[in-house]
Amino acid sequence: MDDLLRPIRASDDEAVAAIIRDVMTEHGASGPGFAIHDAEVAAMSECYAARERSACFVIESFDEGVLGCAAVAPLEGAAPEICELRKMYFRPALRGRGAGRRMLRHVLRVAASLGFARCYLETLASMKKARALYESEGFEKLSGPLGHTGHFACDTQYVRRLDGRIPDLPTIVTERLVLRGPAPCDVDAFHTWLGDAEAMRFVGDGKPRSKVEVAHFLAASLHAFEARGVGFWAVTLAAKEATSRALAPGHVVGDVGIWPILRSGHRGFRGPELELGYRFAVAHHGRGYATEAARAVVTHAQTLGLQGLVAVTHPDNAASQGVLRKCGFADEGITDRYYDMACRSFARAV
Repeated sequence: MDDLLRPIRASDDEAVAAIIRDVMTEHGASGPGFAIHDAEVAAMSECYAARERSACFVIESFDEGVLGCAAVAPLEGAAPEICELRKMYFRPALRGRGAGRRMLRHVLRVAASLGFARCYLETLASMKKARALYESEGFEKLSGPLGHTGHFACDTQYVRRLDGRIPDLPTIVTERLVLRGPAPCDVDAFHTWLGDAEAMRFVGDGKPRSKVEVAHFLAASLHAFEARGVGFWAVTLAAKEATSRALAPGHVVGDVGIWPILRSGHRGFRGPELELGYRFAVAHHGRGYATEAARAVVTHAQTLGLQGLVAVTHPDNAASQGVLRKCGFADEGITDRYYDMACRSFARAV
C-alpha cells in the first residue's frame, strides 16, 4: 500500500513528538534556539487546530505507523501573506521513498489554499539533503531570517512564492459542463458543498468539512492526478449554460472524479479498487449535472485502460443511486466492505 498522508489527529501526538525530538537530535539540533524546545511539540494536533490558517499533516505506513510530519502556520512577526513551513521531519525508514517531496508539495498547496503568497523556512546548512529538496522545489536562499520564530540557532533561511500553479491536467467538455483540474484557489468554491451539512448528509460520516480539510482534499487530488492520472475534477458551467442561469462562465458547481476506495478496516488506506465519486452544491441539485459529469468521467476512464469502477452510496440516497444506474452501474446491494459502514454498492466494467 502507498504511504498515507493525512491531517494529524490527537492520537498521533506522542508519535509526532518523538519523531521531532529524535530527528532533531540526530542532526545536532537539540540545543538552545532550536524548534525541539517549542511548546507545541508535545501537542501538535491541538496547537494547529487552534491556530487560524494553520495545518499539520503526518505520513503513515500501514505496517510501521506514523513516520513523518510537517506543518504550516502564519510566520510570527511577518506580513499576513507569509507562512512558515514548520516541523518537517521523517524517520529514517521513510527516507528515500519520495515522502519528503510529496509532503512538501502538499503543504505548499494547502498554504496557497489558505491564502498565503509566500512560504518561509529555517534549517541548518549541514542538512544538505533537505536543502537540496527545498531548492529543487523553488525555494530561494535568503541572507538572513524573517519574522520572529525564536529559532536563533538555525543558520540558513529560504523563501518561496506560492503561485497556485497546477499540473497540466486533462479537461473534459460536455454539453453543459467543463471539468477541469482543481486549483488551490478553488478552496472557497469547494467549501460551498464540502462544508455544507445538507450537501454532505449522505457523504461519508455526514459531517461538513473545515476549510483546512477542503484544502487537504484539493492537494491530495492534485497528487492523485500526478501519481495515477486520475483524481477529482472541478465541475464548472460552460458559457451557454452559465448565461442561461445568470452565472459567470466557469462557475464551479461541484466535483467529480476517480479515487482509490477505502476498504473497511484499513485505517484510511485506500485501494486497489477505483471508485467513481461526485458531490454538488445544493443550489445545483436536480439539474442532471451529476449524471452528465459522471458519464463523462466514465468515458474518460475508458481512454486510460482502467478495468472497472466501483461506487457506493448511503443506503437512503436514492438520487445518487439513480445517477449510477443511468451511468451503467449494476446494483450489488448493501455491503459493509467499504468505509467501515453499510453502503449500497455498485460496479461496472470500463
